Order: sequence, then C-alpha cells, then structure tokens
Amino acid sequence: MDNPILAAVNQTLQASSRAIEAIPGSEIIINYIKNSYQNDPFRVVLELGLAVFAVKYMLSKKYRIDPSHIKLTEKEIDELVAEWQPEPLVQPLSDIQRMELEKTQVIAGHQGPKPKMLSSGKNLLNLASTNFLGYINNEDIK
Repeated sequence: MDNPILAAVNQTLQASSRAIEAIPGSEIIINYIKNSYQNDPFRVVLELGLAVFAVKYMLSKKYRIDPSHIKLTEKEIDELVAEWQPEPLVQPLSDIQRMELEKTQVIAGHQGPKPKMLSSGKNLLNLASTNFLGYINNEDIK
C-alpha cells in the first residue's frame, strides 16, 4: 500500500523539479549545487539559513518615523530644555585617581625638542618624536 502523504510529497517534488528545469540556465546551477554540497551538510544548513535571513530581512517592515507623533509647542520645548539635566560623561574621580592625576607630569608651553615640565620646571629631551633634537626647524640644515 502506498502512503498518500508520501505520494503527494513525491508528486509535488517532481512538479517543482520540472518547473525548475524549465528555467534557462538552471541545469548549470543545479550541477554546481550538487557538486559543491556533496559532502558538506553544515554548509548547506548555513547557506540556507543565510538565504532565509536575507529574504526575511528584505521583506520585513522598514523603520519609518511615525508622522502622527506629538507636536510640541515652543513653550513646551523651552520648559523641557530648562528642566533637562545632563548626565556626567565620566564618573567622579576616586581619591586614588586624584592622587595619580596630581603626580602626572604636565608640559608647560609649546611642545618641541626640549619641553619644560610644569611641576619641576626642568627642560627635558623629547624622545617621543622624530624631531627630538630640533633639526627640522634648523635653518642651516634646511
């Protein structure tokens, strides 16, 4: 006895196979798919999942700004702006961070080959640039 469900599935697959084969160039695509997916079921599942995701993304409703949003008067906008308190961008410094900040060396004046440090007043040699000896600004070398 034939199972009617299997017969219906078989008939549907045969009809879809004939419909796909009627498309020009479909034989090349079918051969490529058979050869590339022969021993790699993970690739088949991955690419089918990506194809389903792409189709779902293309058919999904795009975000649009609702044109029926609430219109505020100038007075309401001014009140909201006056009430607004911005959140701080960073947290307040802890005692340890404050002590570290006080110990940090700060350059006074322009940065050059020999910057002057604000805390000690000493001139130091700037080895962090390629112009640590100041030759770029030397007129004799130019």
